[in-house]
Amino acid sequence: IATNSVWLQAKIHELLALVYYDGLQNVVPFYDQRSMVPAKDTSWIMEDWSHAFYLGKLCEKLGYSHDISFSYYGKAIALNPLAIDPFYMMHASHLKLLYTVGKQNEQAIKVSFFVKLTVVAAYSFTQSIKDTVMNMFDRMDLETSQLPVDVEGSIDANSDYKLEEVWHMLYDDCLSALKICVDGDLKYFHKARYLLAQGLYRRVESGDLEKAKEELCFCFKSSRSSFTINMWEIDGMVKKGRWKTIGLSGNMKVLEVNLPESS
Repeated sequence: IATNSVWLQAKIHELLALVYYDGLQNVVPFYDQRSMVPAKDTSWIMEDWSHAFYLGKLCEKLGYSHDISFSYYGKAIALNPLAIDPFYMMHASHLKLLYTVGKQNEQAIKVSFFVKLTVVAAYSFTQSIKDTVMNMFDRMDLETSQLPVDVEGSIDANSDYKLEEVWHMLYDDCLSALKICVDGDLKYFHKARYLLAQGLYRRVESGDLEKAKEELCFCFKSSRSSFTINMWEIDGMVKKGRWKTIGLSGNMKVLEVNLPESS
């Protein structure tokens, strides 16, 4: 009887352990649980880039002006120029904003179009594009009343053409930034790859559809199979030492992933 009791108790403990194990496996892991959690004090708020990064995401979700969310992303990039997360969010938000606006005849929509292009241009990825666009906008005041108008009080044709030209320049700039987000060790960053494909598809220029399909196909094929789910978790504890790009200053820099996706 004693032997049976010990065996039964051991069996119960084993089953309980399995239940606890399953429960732990179904819990979303804590962010960066392998490192020390910093104190969320004033110093951390001023120096930790993730604080500005999440403020930018919150402002964007809550419908604040684009300039506010972009400024937070810009601050996060300035605090840690090597982090890919704010870099991706900045240019992903730019692209989404650009492909949701288009050329319209209504005067008020044209004015809104101009203002949005100005905001995106201020946070361009390529410095030369930023300088070119800002030079084109030199005679256009941010105040809508100062937009160039013709004798009938409408935005003149030349300015209208310039807005379309600027839109294409900024759109190409966003695509260039997203291409960097899927280069090298970050080739499995599927969110950036999907958005890049979406951006190419919506641009509707010659060859864009095939390019978009190529980007998406990467996520569904491998060297061993013609069809597979080819997505990997990006580990934030591993620094991406082989991934380099040219920053706004022209210097080479190594980007790294700091916010790992949950498995």
